[in-house]
Amino acid sequence: MAFSWLTGLEALGSSLSWGAGLFVPGGLGADYKLVHPYWPEGAPYHSQLIYTRTVAALACRITTRLSVGVGFNAGFGWMDLWQPFATSPDFAKGSTADSPASLIGPTYGSVFQRVGYQEVTCMFTMRQAFAFGVGANAGLLYDVTDKIRVGVSYTSPMPLRWKARATMDMDRQFHEAADRFGISSSLAYKAFGLSEAAWARS
Repeated sequence: MAFSWLTGLEALGSSLSWGAGLFVPGGLGADYKLVHPYWPEGAPYHSQLIYTRTVAALACRITTRLSVGVGFNAGFGWMDLWQPFATSPDFAKGSTADSPASLIGPTYGSVFQRVGYQEVTCMFTMRQAFAFGVGANAGLLYDVTDKIRVGVSYTSPMPLRWKARATMDMDRQFHEAADRFGISSSLAYKAFGLSEAAWARS
C-alpha cells in the first residue's frame, strides 16, 4: 500500500514557492501459525512494519528558465514482530553460578552445547519498535522549451535509528530439553537455579 498527501504549492512572492507532503512509501504485515515441534498447537507468527516520510520544500525561480529547490525530510518507522527464533546457544550468556548446572558449563548457552544442542529455539517478541531519521534533498529544473523540461535532483541518505525492547522466551525449549533427558521440568529448572518465570524472561 502506498499513500501520499501534498499541499498545494503556494507562492511566497514572484519567484518563491513552498510545499509540504506526507508519504507512506510502503508497509507490510503477516499473521499466521507455523508448524513447529515445540508448538503443536501452532506457533504464532506476527509482523507489521510501517514507514512514513514527511517533506517540506522551498523552490526559487532564478531565471525565466531555471529553478532550484531544497527540502527537509523526516522519516518515521514503526514495527511489531513475534515469532519462533532459532539461534546458536552462544547467545544465552546468563551465568549458571550458584546452581548445579555450573558443573556442566559457566553459562546457559555452554550447558546446552555440552549436552548436544547445536541450536536453541525461543519465542522472540518485539513490540512497538520506533525509528526516526532526517535527511535533505535539492534539485535543479531547466525549461529547455515551453514543452520540455530537464532536471536533476539529489536526496541524502536517511538512516533510521530504531528503539525497541525485545524478549526471548525459552520456556518451550527448556521443556523439550527436560523431556529429552527424561527428567521433570521442575527438576530441570531447579538444576539451573531458576524459577519457571525467571527462565521465561531470560
